Amino acid sequence: MYRQVLRVWRDVGNYGAIARCMECLGFIARARAEKAENHEKIADLERAAQLLGAAESIRTSYLSPMTAEERPEYDAEVVAAQAILSNEAFRAAWQRGHRLDLDQAITFALDET
Repeated sequence: MYRQVLRVWRDVGNYGAIARCMECLGFIARARAEKAENHEKIADLERAAQLLGAAESIRTSYLSPMTAEERPEYDAEVVAAQAILSNEAFRAAWQRGHRLDLDQAITFALDET
């Protein structure tokens, strides 16, 4: 569902909504990691971090800050991911996502692997 909505937000240029969809896809990847085997767990957590980094970059680039209601969930998800993935690995994955431009970030978010 988020992938379908992401395409619509891209078409209408709602950058805050694009970032939120990416955050939610990151939250899903982090939750999926809880049930995954070790190598899949790391991949899911790194994907989550990349999506969160990409979302942050979009929010900054397009002046679309997170709402006060969104912040606590986001912060909790980051803490949950960092509890399993080292801070160093989380930061590296987050930076990879942060370096993506809008089109690259959307392509990454739409990729289901």
